Amino acid sequence: KILLKTVSDAPDPFSAAVSGQAVFTAQFEVRKTDGLDASGEDTHKTFFIEHTVRLFSAGSPQGVVVLSGQNPVPRVPYDEHGEDDHKFVSVDVIQVWDGRNADNVFVADGNYVYEISGKFVRIKQDDDDRDRRDAHRQRQEESKIVGISNVLTGTIVLDNTPPVISNVQPADGSLLAVDTPASAGVFADNLSGINIASVKIVLDGIDVTTEANVTAAGFNFIPAGLADNAHTLSIHIVDDAGNPAQSTTIFVTDTTPPAISNLAPANGSILDTAVPTISGEFNDSGLGVDMRSI
Repeated sequence: KILLKTVSDAPDPFSAAVSGQAVFTAQFEVRKTDGLDASGEDTHKTFFIEHTVRLFSAGSPQGVVVLSGQNPVPRVPYDEHGEDDHKFVSVDVIQVWDGRNADNVFVADGNYVYEISGKFVRIKQDDDDRDRRDAHRQRQEESKIVGISNVLTGTIVLDNTPPVISNVQPADGSLLAVDTPASAGVFADNLSGINIASVKIVLDGIDVTTEANVTAAGFNFIPAGLADNAHTLSIHIVDDAGNPAQSTTIFVTDTTPPAISNLAPANGSILDTAVPTISGEFNDSGLGVDMRSI
């Protein structure tokens, strides 16, 4: 009497932190017999599909019910001589899930199998109950399960954890004596994977992504000659569930060597003392002189 035809879910992978909700869709078909005929004399009956969504994983082989609900089944004309397709009522069930279990706790990240099933329920009410406007005072005279559907399954990835950007070069705070420093970084994501199209690499406010070799594992590139100065390298990525991550490093390039001047005694000097004063001046227009190197 009831058949579950199709199930689907979106988005997949799903991050509750990003998308807010996942939508499970199921299409049921119910036979028009058993009182669904709108032209029938017995109008005291109403019909519903009670449906559930259950999640299974390696850690929860018994499954956890995350959604349940009830959808009305409309009464429609029934032609017993019609084609088979016209002997069924199609009911689309849409259930919205926020990623939490019955205890209002987010379900852990992981790869899950979900299972959707339904029951065809008939409710009969007496005349007095149908005349009352207060729905909370209605008394059900009869509630009966008249059909149980087959079970269909699908898969969904739950991923609320942002990806990781690591081993970025040049490292934050680096002092470099080259104007073409090798730039690179490593990407990692524990579940849904890196969305390569989301990668954005910005150097000193300019998008240089197209200059880089970008893969799901990371990036690398050699920038054009940089001016002696402080530079900011920012990397932004998103995983396939939509979780974002960003990393920023600041480094300094200084390719101009320091100058040594006013050496004394001067080159070629002939002195009349055995203890001459030796002196000189150092100057650097960039990072300054490393005193440890003298």
